[in-house]
Amino acid sequence: PLDLGNYELRMQASMTYMGWPRSEASLATFPIPQVFLDEVDLWPVPRKDTMDAVDLSKARTTTFPHTSKVLGVTTCTVEDALGWENLCKCQEVRVYMTRCPLCGQLQIMRREQLKWDEDLEAEPDRVEAENLAWYECEHCQEPWGEVERRRAVQAGAYRPHGWDGKAQWWEPRPAIRRAIKVGFHFSSFHSPFVTLGKIAAQVIKAQSDPRADVTLFNKMLALPYRNEQATRSEDVILQLCDERPPGLVPADAIVLIACVDVQRAGFYLTIRAWAAGPERESWLVRAAYFDSWAALGKALFQDQYLDPQGQPCVISFGLVDSGDGEMQREIFDWCQVHPPYMPSKGFEGLKAQPFTQKKIDTHAGLLAFNINTNYYKNDLLDGKLRISPGDAGAWHLHSNWPDGKPPDNPKATGLLTDYARQLCAESKNELGLWKNPRGRANHYLDCEILQLVCADYLGLRYMGRDQDPEQQASTGLDDDSQPLTRSHSRW
Repeated sequence: PLDLGNYELRMQASMTYMGWPRSEASLATFPIPQVFLDEVDLWPVPRKDTMDAVDLSKARTTTFPHTSKVLGVTTCTVEDALGWENLCKCQEVRVYMTRCPLCGQLQIMRREQLKWDEDLEAEPDRVEAENLAWYECEHCQEPWGEVERRRAVQAGAYRPHGWDGKAQWWEPRPAIRRAIKVGFHFSSFHSPFVTLGKIAAQVIKAQSDPRADVTLFNKMLALPYRNEQATRSEDVILQLCDERPPGLVPADAIVLIACVDVQRAGFYLTIRAWAAGPERESWLVRAAYFDSWAALGKALFQDQYLDPQGQPCVISFGLVDSGDGEMQREIFDWCQVHPPYMPSKGFEGLKAQPFTQKKIDTHAGLLAFNINTNYYKNDLLDGKLRISPGDAGAWHLHSNWPDGKPPDNPKATGLLTDYARQLCAESKNELGLWKNPRGRANHYLDCEILQLVCADYLGLRYMGRDQDPEQQASTGLDDDSQPLTRSHSRW
Protein backbone atom coordinates (compact mmCIF):
# COMPACT_ATOMS: atom_id res chain seq x y z
CA PRO A 1 0.00 0.00 0.00
CA LEU A 2 0.97 3.64 -0.49
CA ASP A 3 1.53 5.44 2.82
CA LEU A 4 1.17 9.09 1.81
CA GLY A 5 1.75 10.29 5.37
CA ASN A 6 5.29 8.86 5.47
CA TYR A 7 5.88 8.98 1.69
CA GLU A 8 6.41 5.22 1.55
CA LEU A 9 5.40 2.58 -1.00
CA ARG A 10 5.28 -0.84 0.64
CA MET A 11 5.30 -3.83 -1.66
CA GLN A 12 5.46 -7.54 -1.00
CA ALA A 13 9.23 -7.84 -1.54
CA SER A 14 10.49 -4.29 -1.28
CA MET A 15 10.06 -0.80 0.17
CA THR A 16 10.23 2.49 -1.72
CA TYR A 17 10.94 5.68 0.20
CA MET A 18 10.37 9.11 -1.33
CA GLY A 19 12.40 12.19 -0.41
CA TRP A 20 12.94 15.68 -1.72
CA PRO A 21 16.12 17.78 -1.96
CA ARG A 22 14.92 20.65 0.26
CA SER A 23 14.49 18.30 3.23
CA GLU A 24 17.72 16.96 4.70
CA ALA A 25 15.73 14.74 7.06
CA SER A 26 13.99 12.94 4.18
CA LEU A 27 17.38 12.15 2.63
CA ALA A 28 19.07 11.00 5.83
CA THR A 29 16.62 8.65 7.47
CA PHE A 30 17.02 5.04 6.26
CA PRO A 31 19.85 2.90 4.82
CA ILE A 32 18.93 2.17 1.19
CA PRO A 33 20.68 -0.15 -1.32
CA GLN A 34 19.37 1.54 -4.49
CA VAL A 35 18.89 5.30 -4.89
CA PHE A 36 17.23 6.99 -7.85
CA LEU A 37 17.77 10.76 -8.28
CA ASP A 38 15.48 12.56 -10.69
CA GLU A 39 16.16 15.95 -12.37
CA VAL A 40 19.24 16.69 -10.27
CA ASP A 41 20.10 19.90 -12.17
CA LEU A 42 16.86 21.48 -10.96
CA TRP A 43 17.64 20.89 -7.28
CA PRO A 44 18.41 23.94 -5.13
CA VAL A 45 22.03 25.01 -4.60
CA PRO A 46 23.16 23.84 -1.12
CA ARG A 47 24.38 26.16 1.61
CA LYS A 48 28.13 26.35 2.16
CA ASP A 49 27.85 24.72 5.61
CA THR A 50 25.85 21.66 4.48
CA MET A 51 26.26 18.66 2.21
CA ASP A 52 24.45 18.88 -1.10
CA ALA A 53 21.44 16.66 -1.67
CA VAL A 54 23.31 14.32 -4.04
CA ASP A 55 25.98 13.52 -1.43
CA LEU A 56 23.29 13.07 1.25
CA SER A 57 21.50 10.58 -0.99
CA LYS A 58 24.70 8.68 -1.72
CA ALA A 59 25.40 8.43 2.01
CA ARG A 60 22.25 6.30 2.42
CA THR A 61 24.02 3.43 0.60
CA THR A 62 26.95 3.19 3.06
CA THR A 63 25.47 0.08 4.72
CA PHE A 64 25.55 -1.81 1.38
CA PRO A 65 29.17 -1.41 0.16
CA HIS A 66 29.07 -4.27 -2.38
CA THR A 67 25.50 -4.19 -3.70
CA SER A 68 24.47 -0.53 -3.65
CA LYS A 69 23.68 1.46 -6.79
CA VAL A 70 22.99 5.17 -7.31
CA LEU A 71 21.32 6.30 -10.54
CA GLY A 72 20.85 9.97 -11.36
CA VAL A 73 18.89 11.28 -14.35
CA THR A 74 18.62 14.94 -15.29
CA THR A 75 17.98 17.49 -17.99
CA CYS A 76 20.98 19.78 -18.44
CA THR A 77 20.86 23.40 -17.28
CA VAL A 78 24.27 25.07 -16.68
CA GLU A 79 27.83 23.88 -16.06
CA ASP A 80 27.84 24.56 -12.31
CA ALA A 81 24.56 22.73 -11.63
CA LEU A 82 24.61 19.60 -9.46
CA GLY A 83 23.77 17.16 -12.24
CA TRP A 84 26.39 18.32 -14.72
CA GLU A 85 29.06 18.63 -12.02
CA ASN A 86 28.45 15.06 -10.88
CA LEU A 87 28.49 13.82 -14.49
CA CYS A 88 31.91 15.40 -15.06
CA LYS A 89 33.21 13.98 -11.76
CA CYS A 90 32.56 10.40 -12.89
CA GLN A 91 35.59 8.21 -13.49
CA GLU A 92 34.39 7.69 -17.04
CA VAL A 93 31.78 9.56 -19.09
CA ARG A 94 30.41 7.52 -21.97
CA VAL A 95 28.95 9.57 -24.80
CA TYR A 96 26.72 7.91 -27.37
CA MET A 97 28.16 7.89 -30.88
CA THR A 98 26.21 6.97 -34.01
CA ARG A 99 27.69 4.88 -36.83
CA CYS A 100 27.15 6.14 -40.36
CA PRO A 101 25.24 3.46 -42.36
CA LEU A 102 27.13 4.54 -45.52
CA CYS A 103 30.79 4.87 -44.43
CA GLY A 104 30.69 3.06 -41.06
CA GLN A 105 32.43 5.82 -39.08
CA LEU A 106 31.45 6.66 -35.49
CA GLN A 107 30.60 10.28 -34.64
CA ILE A 108 28.85 12.40 -32.02
CA MET A 109 25.85 14.04 -33.65
CA ARG A 110 26.02 17.84 -33.46
CA ARG A 111 23.85 20.70 -34.64
CA GLU A 112 26.45 22.02 -37.12
CA GLN A 113 25.80 18.95 -39.33
CA LEU A 114 22.03 19.49 -39.37
CA LYS A 115 20.95 20.97 -42.72
CA TRP A 116 17.84 22.50 -44.31
CA ASP A 117 17.05 24.71 -47.28
CA GLU A 118 18.03 28.34 -46.76
CA ASP A 119 14.68 29.42 -48.16
CA LEU A 120 13.03 27.93 -45.06
CA GLU A 121 14.90 30.11 -42.51
CA ALA A 122 11.77 32.19 -41.93
CA GLU A 123 9.48 29.14 -41.58
CA PRO A 124 10.66 27.01 -38.65
CA ASP A 125 7.16 25.66 -38.01
CA ARG A 126 6.97 24.36 -41.57
CA VAL A 127 10.40 22.72 -41.19
CA GLU A 128 9.10 20.90 -38.12
CA ALA A 129 5.66 20.01 -39.50
CA GLU A 130 6.92 18.64 -42.83
CA ASN A 131 10.26 17.35 -41.44
CA LEU A 132 12.28 19.22 -44.06
CA ALA A 133 15.73 18.74 -42.50
CA TRP A 134 18.48 16.18 -42.96
CA TYR A 135 21.76 15.29 -41.25
CA GLU A 136 25.13 15.31 -43.05
CA CYS A 137 27.76 12.76 -42.03
CA GLU A 138 30.90 14.60 -40.94
CA HIS A 139 33.13 11.93 -42.54
CA CYS A 140 31.60 11.14 -45.92
CA GLN A 141 29.25 14.17 -46.20
CA GLU A 142 26.38 11.91 -47.25
CA PRO A 143 22.88 13.03 -46.16
CA TRP A 144 20.82 11.05 -43.67
CA GLY A 145 17.06 11.01 -43.67
CA GLU A 146 15.00 9.62 -40.81
CA VAL A 147 15.58 6.05 -41.94
CA GLU A 148 19.37 6.49 -42.13
CA ARG A 149 19.45 8.27 -38.80
CA ARG A 150 17.62 5.40 -37.04
CA ARG A 151 19.98 2.88 -38.62
CA ALA A 152 22.94 5.00 -37.45
CA VAL A 153 21.59 5.17 -33.89
CA GLN A 154 20.90 1.41 -33.77
CA ALA A 155 24.45 0.65 -34.94
CA GLY A 156 26.06 3.15 -32.56
CA ALA A 157 27.88 2.66 -29.26
CA TYR A 158 28.99 4.47 -26.10
CA ARG A 159 32.60 5.64 -26.05
CA PRO A 160 34.57 7.37 -23.20
CA HIS A 161 34.94 11.14 -23.49
CA GLY A 162 35.73 14.14 -21.30
CA TRP A 163 34.06 17.55 -21.34
CA ASP A 164 36.27 20.44 -22.46
CA GLY A 165 34.79 23.53 -20.79
CA LYS A 166 36.83 25.91 -22.94
CA ALA A 167 35.94 24.32 -26.29
CA GLN A 168 32.43 23.46 -25.06
CA TRP A 169 32.58 19.99 -26.58
CA TRP A 170 33.60 16.40 -25.91
CA GLU A 171 37.15 15.08 -26.20
CA PRO A 172 37.99 11.36 -26.56
CA ARG A 173 39.49 9.74 -23.46
CA PRO A 174 41.00 6.29 -22.84
CA ALA A 175 38.73 3.70 -21.27
CA ILE A 176 39.11 3.01 -17.55
CA ARG A 177 39.16 -0.62 -16.46
CA ARG A 178 36.49 -1.51 -13.92
CA ALA A 179 35.26 2.04 -13.34
CA ILE A 180 32.79 2.24 -10.43
CA LYS A 181 31.42 5.71 -11.28
CA VAL A 182 30.20 5.96 -14.85
CA GLY A 183 28.21 8.72 -16.54
CA PHE A 184 26.20 8.46 -19.76
CA HIS A 185 25.27 11.23 -22.18
CA PHE A 186 22.88 11.23 -25.12
CA SER A 187 20.74 13.86 -26.82
CA SER A 188 17.51 14.23 -28.78
CA PHE A 189 19.41 13.24 -31.93
CA HIS A 190 19.21 9.66 -30.65
CA SER A 191 15.52 9.70 -29.71
CA PRO A 192 12.97 8.01 -32.00
CA PHE A 193 10.36 10.47 -30.70
CA VAL A 194 12.15 13.63 -31.94
CA THR A 195 12.45 14.24 -35.68
CA LEU A 196 15.32 16.01 -37.40
CA GLY A 197 12.82 18.64 -38.50
CA LYS A 198 11.89 19.42 -34.90
CA ILE A 199 15.53 19.89 -33.90
CA ALA A 200 16.19 22.06 -36.96
CA ALA A 201 13.17 24.23 -36.18
CA GLN A 202 14.53 24.81 -32.68
CA VAL A 203 17.94 25.76 -34.10
CA ILE A 204 16.30 28.33 -36.38
CA LYS A 205 14.27 29.83 -33.53
CA ALA A 206 17.37 29.99 -31.30
CA GLN A 207 19.06 32.36 -33.73
CA SER A 208 16.74 35.20 -32.70
CA ASP A 209 15.22 34.10 -29.38
CA PRO A 210 17.46 33.63 -26.29
CA ARG A 211 14.84 31.47 -24.56
CA ALA A 212 14.70 29.17 -27.57
CA ASP A 213 18.50 28.97 -27.39
CA VAL A 214 18.25 27.75 -23.77
CA THR A 215 15.72 25.10 -24.83
CA LEU A 216 17.95 24.02 -27.71
CA PHE A 217 20.98 23.48 -25.47
CA ASN A 218 19.20 21.95 -22.47
CA LYS A 219 16.35 19.93 -24.00
CA MET A 220 17.60 19.04 -27.48
CA LEU A 221 21.40 18.90 -27.35
CA ALA A 222 21.61 17.90 -23.66
CA LEU A 223 24.41 20.43 -23.10
CA PRO A 224 24.86 23.11 -20.42
CA TYR A 225 23.76 26.55 -21.58
CA ARG A 226 26.26 29.38 -21.57
CA ASN A 227 25.13 32.92 -22.34
CA GLU A 228 27.90 33.98 -24.69
CA GLN A 229 26.42 37.48 -25.00
CA ALA A 230 26.97 38.01 -21.27
CA THR A 231 30.70 37.28 -21.42
CA ARG A 232 33.05 40.20 -21.85
CA SER A 233 36.48 40.54 -23.35
CA GLU A 234 39.44 41.88 -21.37
CA ASP A 235 40.36 44.01 -24.37
CA VAL A 236 36.94 45.68 -24.26
CA ILE A 237 37.49 46.55 -20.59
CA LEU A 238 40.95 48.00 -21.29
CA GLN A 239 39.49 50.25 -24.00
CA LEU A 240 38.02 52.30 -21.14
CA CYS A 241 41.54 53.41 -20.14
CA ASP A 242 42.47 57.07 -20.59
CA GLU A 243 45.88 58.77 -20.39
CA ARG A 244 45.75 59.64 -16.67
CA PRO A 245 48.48 58.10 -14.51
CA PRO A 246 47.38 56.20 -11.39
CA GLY A 247 46.64 58.50 -8.46
CA LEU A 248 45.41 61.51 -10.47
CA VAL A 249 41.89 62.75 -9.63
CA PRO A 250 39.99 64.47 -12.52
CA ALA A 251 38.79 68.04 -12.09
CA ASP A 252 35.11 67.08 -12.53
CA ALA A 253 35.12 64.79 -9.48
CA ILE A 254 33.36 65.88 -6.28
CA VAL A 255 33.96 62.84 -4.06
CA LEU A 256 36.56 60.08 -3.66
CA ILE A 257 35.34 56.61 -2.62
CA ALA A 258 37.41 53.56 -1.60
CA CYS A 259 36.11 49.99 -1.43
CA VAL A 260 37.89 46.90 -0.13
CA ASP A 261 37.34 43.19 -0.78
CA VAL A 262 38.78 41.16 2.10
CA GLN A 263 40.34 37.74 1.47
CA ARG A 264 42.14 35.45 3.90
CA ALA A 265 45.47 36.20 2.24
CA GLY A 266 45.06 39.93 1.66
CA PHE A 267 42.98 42.89 0.51
CA TYR A 268 41.87 44.16 -2.90
CA LEU A 269 41.26 47.91 -3.15
CA THR A 270 39.72 50.23 -5.71
CA ILE A 271 39.57 54.00 -5.33
CA ARG A 272 37.25 55.89 -7.69
CA ALA A 273 36.52 59.58 -8.20
CA TRP A 274 32.86 60.37 -8.85
CA ALA A 275 31.13 63.28 -10.57
CA ALA A 276 27.73 64.61 -9.55
CA GLY A 277 24.66 64.10 -11.70
CA PRO A 278 22.33 61.35 -12.89
CA GLU A 279 24.99 59.98 -15.28
CA ARG A 280 27.17 58.84 -12.32
CA GLU A 281 30.39 59.24 -14.28
CA SER A 282 33.47 57.97 -12.46
CA TRP A 283 37.22 57.52 -12.86
CA LEU A 284 39.42 54.78 -11.46
CA VAL A 285 42.21 56.37 -9.43
CA ARG A 286 43.83 53.25 -8.00
CA ALA A 287 43.42 49.47 -8.10
CA ALA A 288 45.80 47.50 -5.90
CA TYR A 289 46.34 44.42 -3.72
CA PHE A 290 47.81 44.47 -0.19
CA ASP A 291 48.78 41.63 2.13
CA SER A 292 48.28 43.40 5.48
CA TRP A 293 46.04 45.88 7.28
CA ALA A 294 49.05 48.19 7.70
CA ALA A 295 49.71 48.35 3.96
CA LEU A 296 46.01 48.94 3.30
CA GLY A 297 45.91 51.73 5.90
CA LYS A 298 48.90 53.44 4.27
CA ALA A 299 47.11 53.46 0.90
CA LEU A 300 43.94 54.89 2.44
CA PHE A 301 45.29 57.42 4.98
CA GLN A 302 48.85 58.32 4.01
CA ASP A 303 49.23 58.08 0.24
CA GLN A 304 48.19 61.23 -1.61
CA TYR A 305 45.78 61.46 -4.54
CA LEU A 306 46.14 64.80 -6.31
CA ASP A 307 43.80 66.83 -8.48
CA PRO A 308 45.06 68.63 -11.65
CA GLN A 309 46.09 71.66 -9.51
CA GLY A 310 48.24 69.48 -7.27
CA GLN A 311 45.88 69.66 -4.27
CA PRO A 312 45.54 66.43 -2.22
CA CYS A 313 42.10 64.85 -2.21
CA VAL A 314 40.58 62.97 0.70
CA ILE A 315 38.61 59.71 0.60
CA SER A 316 35.17 60.60 1.93
CA PHE A 317 33.46 57.22 2.24
CA GLY A 318 33.93 53.52 1.61
CA LEU A 319 32.68 49.98 2.15
CA VAL A 320 34.60 46.90 3.27
CA ASP A 321 33.29 43.49 2.23
CA SER A 322 33.04 41.24 5.28
CA GLY A 323 33.53 38.15 3.10
CA ASP A 324 32.49 34.67 4.22
CA GLY A 325 32.38 35.63 7.90
CA GLU A 326 35.73 34.21 8.98
CA MET A 327 37.24 37.70 9.47
CA GLN A 328 33.95 39.44 10.25
CA ARG A 329 34.73 40.58 13.79
CA GLU A 330 38.17 41.84 12.74
CA ILE A 331 36.54 43.84 9.93
CA PHE A 332 33.91 45.27 12.30
CA ASP A 333 36.65 46.35 14.73
CA TRP A 334 38.62 48.04 11.94
CA CYS A 335 35.58 49.87 10.56
CA GLN A 336 34.58 51.11 14.02
CA VAL A 337 37.88 52.95 14.49
CA HIS A 338 37.89 54.28 10.90
CA PRO A 339 34.57 56.16 10.60
CA PRO A 340 34.51 56.76 6.83
CA TYR A 341 34.27 52.99 6.27
CA MET A 342 31.39 50.60 6.91
CA PRO A 343 31.18 46.80 6.57
CA SER A 344 29.07 45.17 3.88
CA LYS A 345 27.79 41.75 2.89
CA GLY A 346 26.56 40.67 -0.53
CA PHE A 347 23.60 38.36 -1.13
CA GLU A 348 22.62 36.60 -4.34
CA GLY A 349 19.10 36.41 -5.68
CA LEU A 350 16.42 38.71 -6.99
CA LYS A 351 15.68 40.83 -3.92
CA ALA A 352 13.34 43.81 -3.74
CA GLN A 353 15.80 46.42 -2.38
CA PRO A 354 19.24 47.19 -3.89
CA PHE A 355 20.70 47.51 -0.39
CA THR A 356 19.57 47.72 3.23
CA GLN A 357 21.29 48.74 6.46
CA LYS A 358 21.19 47.16 9.89
CA LYS A 359 22.76 47.95 13.25
CA ILE A 360 25.48 45.70 14.62
CA ASP A 361 24.70 44.86 18.23
CA THR A 362 28.31 44.14 19.19
CA HIS A 363 29.66 47.43 17.80
CA ALA A 364 27.77 50.52 18.89
CA GLY A 365 27.09 53.06 16.17
CA LEU A 366 28.27 50.80 13.35
CA LEU A 367 25.95 50.00 10.43
CA ALA A 368 26.34 47.07 8.04
CA PHE A 369 25.17 47.15 4.42
CA ASN A 370 23.34 44.12 3.02
CA ILE A 371 23.65 44.31 -0.75
CA ASN A 372 21.67 42.78 -3.61
CA THR A 373 24.72 41.90 -5.70
CA ASN A 374 22.71 40.84 -8.75
CA TYR A 375 21.11 44.29 -8.98
CA TYR A 376 24.45 46.09 -9.00
CA LYS A 377 26.13 43.54 -11.28
CA ASN A 378 23.39 44.26 -13.81
CA ASP A 379 24.12 47.96 -13.37
CA LEU A 380 27.85 47.52 -13.94
CA LEU A 381 28.25 44.57 -16.31
CA ASP A 382 25.18 45.19 -18.44
CA GLY A 383 25.24 48.97 -18.10
CA LYS A 384 28.31 50.97 -17.16
CA LEU A 385 30.87 48.84 -18.99
CA ARG A 386 28.94 49.24 -22.24
CA ILE A 387 29.25 53.04 -22.27
CA SER A 388 31.93 54.41 -24.59
CA PRO A 389 34.69 56.45 -22.87
CA GLY A 390 33.61 59.61 -24.68
CA ASP A 391 29.96 59.42 -23.62
CA ALA A 392 28.33 60.72 -20.45
CA GLY A 393 28.33 58.32 -17.52
CA ALA A 394 31.35 56.34 -18.70
CA TRP A 395 33.30 54.00 -16.40
CA HIS A 396 36.81 55.44 -16.88
CA LEU A 397 40.06 53.65 -16.04
CA HIS A 398 43.49 55.17 -15.57
CA SER A 399 46.33 54.36 -17.99
CA ASN A 400 47.29 50.70 -18.28
CA TRP A 401 50.99 51.57 -18.64
CA PRO A 402 53.29 53.34 -16.12
CA ASP A 403 54.61 55.85 -18.67
CA GLY A 404 51.37 56.13 -20.62
CA LYS A 405 52.78 54.37 -23.71
CA PRO A 406 52.24 50.66 -24.54
CA PRO A 407 55.46 48.63 -24.89
CA ASP A 408 56.61 46.99 -28.10
CA ASN A 409 55.94 43.53 -26.69
CA PRO A 410 52.20 42.79 -27.30
CA LYS A 411 52.24 40.14 -24.55
CA ALA A 412 53.43 42.59 -21.86
CA THR A 413 51.31 42.76 -18.70
CA GLY A 414 49.86 46.17 -17.94
CA LEU A 415 48.83 47.75 -14.65
CA LEU A 416 45.17 46.81 -15.17
CA THR A 417 45.51 43.44 -16.89
CA ASP A 418 44.48 41.52 -13.75
CA TYR A 419 41.75 44.08 -13.03
CA ALA A 420 40.26 43.57 -16.52
CA ARG A 421 40.50 39.78 -16.20
CA GLN A 422 38.61 39.81 -12.91
CA LEU A 423 35.82 41.98 -14.33
CA CYS A 424 35.28 39.28 -16.98
CA ALA A 425 35.00 36.41 -14.47
CA GLU A 426 31.19 36.20 -14.29
CA SER A 427 28.39 35.67 -16.79
CA LYS A 428 24.62 35.65 -16.51
CA ASN A 429 22.79 32.31 -16.50
CA GLU A 430 19.35 31.52 -17.89
CA LEU A 431 17.73 32.56 -14.58
CA GLY A 432 19.12 36.08 -14.90
CA LEU A 433 21.66 35.59 -12.08
CA TRP A 434 25.36 36.39 -12.38
CA LYS A 435 27.54 33.34 -11.70
CA ASN A 436 31.23 32.47 -11.71
CA PRO A 437 31.09 28.88 -13.06
CA ARG A 438 34.86 28.46 -13.40
CA GLY A 439 35.68 29.87 -9.97
CA ARG A 440 37.97 32.57 -11.33
CA ALA A 441 39.17 35.50 -9.20
CA ASN A 442 36.56 38.30 -9.15
CA HIS A 443 37.72 40.48 -6.24
CA TYR A 444 38.06 43.71 -8.20
CA LEU A 445 34.56 43.11 -9.54
CA ASP A 446 33.31 42.93 -5.94
CA CYS A 447 35.09 46.21 -5.16
CA GLU A 448 33.46 47.97 -8.10
CA ILE A 449 30.03 46.67 -7.08
CA LEU A 450 30.60 48.30 -3.70
CA GLN A 451 31.53 51.54 -5.47
CA LEU A 452 28.07 51.68 -7.07
CA VAL A 453 26.45 51.05 -3.69
CA CYS A 454 28.40 53.97 -2.18
CA ALA A 455 27.35 56.25 -5.03
CA ASP A 456 23.69 55.40 -4.41
CA TYR A 457 24.06 55.78 -0.65
CA LEU A 458 25.57 59.26 -1.04
CA GLY A 459 22.90 60.25 -3.56
CA LEU A 460 25.39 61.39 -6.21
CA ARG A 461 22.83 61.03 -8.99
CA TYR A 462 20.65 63.70 -7.35
CA MET A 463 23.41 66.30 -6.93
CA GLY A 464 24.03 69.14 -9.36
CA ARG A 465 27.50 69.90 -10.68
CA ASP A 466 27.33 73.53 -9.43
CA GLN A 467 25.26 73.14 -6.29
CA ASP A 468 25.16 76.07 -3.89
CA PRO A 469 25.05 75.54 -0.08
CA GLU A 470 21.23 75.69 0.05
CA GLN A 471 20.95 72.99 -2.59
CA GLN A 472 23.62 70.96 -0.81
CA ALA A 473 21.59 71.06 2.40
CA SER A 474 18.56 69.75 0.55
CA THR A 475 20.48 66.62 -0.40
CA GLY A 476 20.86 65.61 3.25
CA LEU A 477 24.58 66.43 3.55
CA ASP A 478 25.15 68.76 6.52
CA ASP A 479 27.63 71.62 6.75
CA ASP A 480 30.17 69.33 8.45
CA SER A 481 30.33 67.09 5.39
CA GLN A 482 33.93 66.66 4.37
CA PRO A 483 34.87 68.22 1.01
CA LEU A 484 37.13 66.43 -1.42
CA THR A 485 40.28 68.29 -0.39
CA ARG A 486 39.88 68.56 3.39
CA SER A 487 42.27 66.75 5.72
CA HIS A 488 41.68 63.67 7.88
CA SER A 489 41.89 65.73 11.09
CA ARG A 490 38.25 65.38 12.16
CA TRP A 491 38.54 61.61 12.24
